[in-house]
Parts: sequence; structure tokens; C-alpha cells
Amino acid sequence: MSLLRVVVVLCMMAWASTVHAAGPDLGKAAALMREGKPAEAYKLLEPYELEMAGMVKYDYLLGISALDSGNPAKATFVLERVLAVDPNYAGARLDMARAYYQLGDFPRAKKEFLTVLALNPPPFAKETIKKYLAAIEDREKGVSTKLVGYVEGAWGHDDNINNSLSQAQIAVPVFNNVLFTVNPTNLQTGDGYVGVNAGIDYDHHFNHDYSAYAGADLRNRSYFTYSNFNMHILDERAGLGFGEGKNVVRAGYIGEQYDMGSARFMNMNGANLEWRHVLDNNNMLNVGAQYAAYRFPQLGLSVNDFNQKIASLAWMHAFAAGQGVVFSSLFAGNQQAVNGRADGDASLKGIRLGWQYSATPKFDLFASMGAMVGSYGTQNAAFLTTRRDNAYDTALGIIWHYDKFWSLKPQVKKMRNLSNIAIYQFDMTDVSVTLRRDFQ
Repeated sequence: MSLLRVVVVLCMMAWASTVHAAGPDLGKAAALMREGKPAEAYKLLEPYELEMAGMVKYDYLLGISALDSGNPAKATFVLERVLAVDPNYAGARLDMARAYYQLGDFPRAKKEFLTVLALNPPPFAKETIKKYLAAIEDREKGVSTKLVGYVEGAWGHDDNINNSLSQAQIAVPVFNNVLFTVNPTNLQTGDGYVGVNAGIDYDHHFNHDYSAYAGADLRNRSYFTYSNFNMHILDERAGLGFGEGKNVVRAGYIGEQYDMGSARFMNMNGANLEWRHVLDNNNMLNVGAQYAAYRFPQLGLSVNDFNQKIASLAWMHAFAAGQGVVFSSLFAGNQQAVNGRADGDASLKGIRLGWQYSATPKFDLFASMGAMVGSYGTQNAAFLTTRRDNAYDTALGIIWHYDKFWSLKPQVKKMRNLSNIAIYQFDMTDVSVTLRRDFQ
């Protein structure tokens, strides 16, 4: 290598080292925090941690950006460095207390809050600390209340809004396989739609052992052309819980009112029982049982009424550092026809698998798939066979977390029901984009 080339390479290395040593723009990071963009501030600061750890201003900004972007464990580690250099840094100690609180380490959070209070902080900080201390006191007694909710707006297209077959004629065995023309309202029909959904969940712990919960979800879908298929669905739940932490048992009421067009299509009322067991920091098991009565009040549809019993077993695994989750569930049960359903009683069994991965602090990828087999007990008088269905569904999408409360979710859902009786066979593809606002 020539002397000139060596000099050029050495100069470039020195320049690159100087640029890297300049470090992140701390002023920009502070501005991002003031603008409520902690994830962006953390992304700006984190690559420089190796060389800048120990610098109080850098560490403090890194710590609070980690805390406010949902990583309290990282925040405690970084803020510890700040307090090692300056034990009387009230702001860092207050944020350390907040981090311990978010982690559920209430004794250490209380200790840090009391330490800051002894430093005679400004009035607004005192009020904040007193609120945290009151919440910790309630938790120490086992008393806590949590209220969360969401609102969604959706736009999409469903190519089979009535879950119907696509063939216009079917052969009916009882009439020597004569071809009958299907009513147009029972043929596959596609349409675009807009939807508005909302939900709320309330949870109150009376003490460490007993709690009560209630919640509801309202889902509305309005089609652009076929308004007679518009859907309005209200789901409700309420009940009591026993235990906390690793073992929680819940039992309560479940209900659903399903309107199609301007008339009630279906009512469901039932009860459920579930046991949630936390195996370790990353794994949770859920065992459940459910009984529900499904009734179809419209004239001519009540023949479809049934009672359903379902038992389920589910497992969820959370990846380390909050990078995502995988889950799976098995279920089995039966439907008891109570009003002369043509295919009689049915036995059900199925499986569901799902996955969600945080590709970046702002983007999650998700996918799910399910399969269910339904075997019926009475020969269908028109088709001279005992019905058997194999249903499959898949979903794939992305969730963009614009900030802590807003998200945008484009997704594709597909469903296929394969049946040995033609009138029950269908395919459906639904493509949608959903804008969501969470409330905590």
C-alpha cells in the first residue's frame, strides 16, 4: 500500500472516530421527550451507551426514555448509574421510584418515593408522590381498581358477507339429485364496509383474595351496498375472581346480542369458569369451561337453537425483553339441538395457534390460524347424509404503534368451511385497516 493511501485511510479512520465520539444529540433527545416521543429518544440514545455510560445527563435521558417507552427494567439499570454519581439527584430518584412501581416492586418504589419526599421537592412533585404512595398503600391492602378501554374505526372489504356458497345450483339427493337453484340471498356476496368498535373493562380487587370484573365490547359494521347484512354486536361479561399472582380463578356471566340489518338475529347467554396459572416469568397456562344457550328469535330461524358446552386448555409464552408472544389452545365440546335442528346435536374439537413479534419498538407482526371439526349426530333428511364440517381460519397483519395510545392495524383474514353438505360450504376473505385508540 502506498504511503499516500495509508495516510488517507488513517485520516478517514480518525474522522470516523471523531464523528462517533461526538455522541448523540442530547438536546434533540430532550426535545423528543418533551414532545411525548420517548421511543424515538431511546432509539437515538441507546447505540451510544457503551461509550457514554457514566455521563449523568446522557444516562438520565436514556433512563427516562426507556421508562416512558415501556422498559422499566432497563430504566432501573441506567438510573442506578445516575444515582451512583449523584445520590441527591431528585429527578432520577423519582423516576427510579416510578420504574420500580411499573415493575410491581412496591416496597422498593415506596422507599424511593419517601426518599424523594424527604428532599422537599416542588409542590407538583409532592402531589405526584402522594398519589403513588396512596396507590401503593391500597395495593399493600390488596385494594386496587383498574379501568381500561378502546375505540376503533375500521375500513375494509369482505368478499362473502353472508358466509354462503358460491355455486348457483345444488343437487338434492332426496329428490334424486335434481338441481335446485339457490336463492340469490344465499349466494356468496361481497361488499365494502366501515366499522366502529369500542370496549371497556373494569377490574376491582377488594383484597388480595377476592375481586370483581365487568366488561363489554360493541362492534358495528355497515356495508356500502347490502345494508340488510349490517352487523351490530354487543358482548358482555361480569363475574368474581379469587386469588392473585400465580393462581387466579374467575367465574361469571357471558352474553351476546347480535343484530343483523334492523332485526335481532341471535341471543347468547351463559356462564364461564377459568383458572389462570403463571408457570414462570414467561409462561402462563389457562384452563376454562363454558356453557351457553344460543337462541335465534326470528320466525323460521328458531329451529337452529342450541345449547353449547366447551372445555379449553391454552398456553402462552412471552419472549424475553418483551419482543413478542406465542400462544396455542385446544378445545372440545358439544352442541345440543333444542328445537329440531336438521343436523341434530354436534360434537366440536379444534386448535388455535398464534404469534406476535415486535420487529421494532413501533411495529408488531402477528399471525394466527385455527382449525375446527364439527361432527353432527342426525342424518340430514334432504341430503341423506350425516353432516361433517372442517373449518379453517387464518389472519396476518401488522400493528403500527404511533404512540402509547394510538395504533394502526392492516390485516388479511381468510376463512374456509369444508362440508359434505353443499349448502354449508363457503370461503371468505376479509381485508381491512383499523385505527385504534386505547385508554388506560
